[in-house]
Formats: sequence, structure tokens, C-alpha cells
Amino acid sequence: MNRRHPDPLKSLDFRRLVGARVSNEFSQSMMGLSITVLLVAWTGEATLAGVCLGVYTACLILCQVVSGTIVDRVRADRALRWSAATQAVGWGVVLIGALGHENRAFCTGMIILGAIIGGTASGLDGPAEFALTRQLVPKEDFQKASAVAQGRESVATTSGDPIAGVLSSITTTLPLIIQIVFSTLAALLVPTPTRRTPPESPSESPGGAFASFVEDVKEGYRFVFRDSGLRALALIAGISNFAMALLPLTLLMHFTAAGEAPWKLGILSAMMGLVMIAGAWFAGKFADRFSFFLAGILALGGELIGALLFMGTLHSLVLTCLVFVVECFFLPLFNSGFGAYMAFACTDENEGRVSAATGALGMVLMPLGSIASGLLLDRFGALPGLWICAIIFAVCLCLMVGSTSFRRMPRYAEMAAQEKEGQEENAPDAV
Repeated sequence: MNRRHPDPLKSLDFRRLVGARVSNEFSQSMMGLSITVLLVAWTGEATLAGVCLGVYTACLILCQVVSGTIVDRVRADRALRWSAATQAVGWGVVLIGALGHENRAFCTGMIILGAIIGGTASGLDGPAEFALTRQLVPKEDFQKASAVAQGRESVATTSGDPIAGVLSSITTTLPLIIQIVFSTLAALLVPTPTRRTPPESPSESPGGAFASFVEDVKEGYRFVFRDSGLRALALIAGISNFAMALLPLTLLMHFTAAGEAPWKLGILSAMMGLVMIAGAWFAGKFADRFSFFLAGILALGGELIGALLFMGTLHSLVLTCLVFVVECFFLPLFNSGFGAYMAFACTDENEGRVSAATGALGMVLMPLGSIASGLLLDRFGALPGLWICAIIFAVCLCLMVGSTSFRRMPRYAEMAAQEKEGQEENAPDAV
């Protein structure tokens, strides 16, 4: 029997999903700082930390290329549960490497292996979370659900970074133990939705099961490229996310190399989450008043102004934290709209594939951003990386302003109204 709740955002299943997402996000948010502190403290090389984080992101993206098809075939709840459990294993491998840090080659190899396991498993998160949210929440409530989830995940990020910094001050291995605990908790919290029947097994193509799987993967990307809105969103995200990976790591590594205490680095990383919490509240309250186009202009404009301001605050960690208010406040408004547009654009049968395809295209350059952060910092300092970020944000802003697809995208409220009208038209007549 299907479980319904008068307010889908207060249902037990949705709360369990948010709890799983928050636990997973808390664990993942600790990873960047804990591995950076481990490798920079023991090797003195920011490049190595950047490479490790780049490998993690690359594995995430490579998995996401096919993860949507996996989610559509095996059920979103199972995929998310497997993902969280496997990430716990990955952090365990990193912990083993950290305990053997006297042997530099062993330590570095195990940390990179753990990053590969964790990154590959986390590639299932986005499509599985999107599909589960779409199954548990009506599409007309999706943007509010997305804003709620973003806000609570930002709480996890905000608390995860300073906690990782404090724990690293006690011992560098303690954050990894906490990561294992919370990834395991995430796996236990994942709900099993009953609103929709499990997907039917796909029919095999003439080439067999593998060819059928590959065809399903391709169909997700074809769907994205056929939809002008999704295509434009993926293009802007793909370019801007290079800078989104480069910028925070540049700042984190700059202040790490400058000798700031780990707990201060945690506060620096947490500032982005604090601002995202405020931005998520704003998005939940006022999103209906904004078009996607205006939300994108505000988000990218804030990123550009923030990147320019960071260049003048490298001498002060406090001022750098304050600039994040300008940098990140409107990101949840744009991100929740992005997710809502996908929820309306895709179908029940391809929701995982569309989410995965859009996500993979949007993140394809992020590993290069992570690697570039360490390389640029070791050789030239922080300023070149920040200039590159500012230029990229400026280019994306110009692309968005000139994009007909963005200007024509409807407001979220208009899409919700159209969806409601369609449901009423398709509803059976009362007897």
C-alpha cells in the first residue's frame, strides 16, 4: 500500500532521505580538509593533495557517466545504500594508509586508493538522491524539497569542516573514523519508497545485456542534448565548475601553507556552508519570484565579484571568510531551480539517467580544477588561480546573458502550474 502524507516534506520517508543525505554530506565534507591536512602535514606538497582530490573527483565523474542507468535499473534506494556503504569502506582504506604514514609510498598509495573507492561510490549519490526525491515528493513541491535538502546539507558541510579541523588538531586520523561512522549511518537511513512500483527489467538489445546497458546510458545524454534548457544548464555548469573546484582549494591550501591552525581552516571551509544555509532559506521563501535566468545572473555575478575580492583578502583569513557572503548566497536559488527544471523535464523511466548525464557534463572539468589548484599554488602562489576563476565566471556570465535558452526558460511557478493543469486534465472523471 502506498504511504501518503498531507505534507510530503514532513513525511517519514522524506525525513529519512534528508537524514541520509546530511550524514553522507557530513562525511564527504570532512574528506577534503582531512586529506589536505594529512598530505600537506606529512609531505609538505600541496600538489599531492590536489592530485588526490582530483583523482577523487575524476572517479566520481567517471562513475556518474553510467550511474544514472544503474539507478534506473536497480532502484534508487538500493543504489544510494550501496554508495554510502562503499564510501565507508573507502574511508577505512584511507585510515589504514594514515596509520602507516611512516612509509610515505604506502601511505600515499592507500590514501589515493581510498579516494578512488570513495569517489567512485559517490558517483551514485546525485542520481540516486534526485530519483528518490522525485519519487517521494510531487514535482510541484520539488524546488522547496531541493531547497530544504540543500539547507540541511549545508548545515552538515558547515559543521563538518570545523569539526574536521578540531579533530585534526587532536590527531589526524580521528576525522576518518567519524567519516566511516556517518557514511555507515547514511546507508542505514536510506528509505525504501512505496509510491512507485519497481522499474521493469529493460529489454535486451540485439547485442546483449552490455549493449542494452550502453544504449540506456547514451539515451540519457541524448535526452539532455535534445532539451535546450538542460543543454544550456550543463554547458554553464561544466565551465563554471572548473572554477568552483579551483577556488576553494586554492584558498584552503594558501592558508594551510601560511601556517593557519586546522580549526581555523575548518571555519574557512564552513563559511561557504553557512552562507549556503542562508541562501537555501531565501530560495525556499522567494524562489517563485525569480526566473531561472535572473537566478543564474545573480549566482554567477556573485561568484565573479567574490573571486575578485578574494585577491585582496589573502592576507586575512577573517576577511576571506566574509567575502563568501557575496560569493555563495545566490547559489542555492540557482541550484534548486536547476534541480526543479530537471524534475519537470525528465520522465519516471529516465530520471536517473538524465540526472547523471547532466551531472557528469557539469562536473567534467572539476578534476582539472582540483589538480590545477595545487600546481598553481606550489609554483606561483594563490593569485593566478583566483584570476583564472574570475575570468571563467566572467565568461559564463556573458554566455548566460547571451543565451536565448536561458532567457526563455519559464519561472518555476509557471512550470508547477502547467504540471497541475496537466494532472487535472488527465484525471478520471468523477462518477
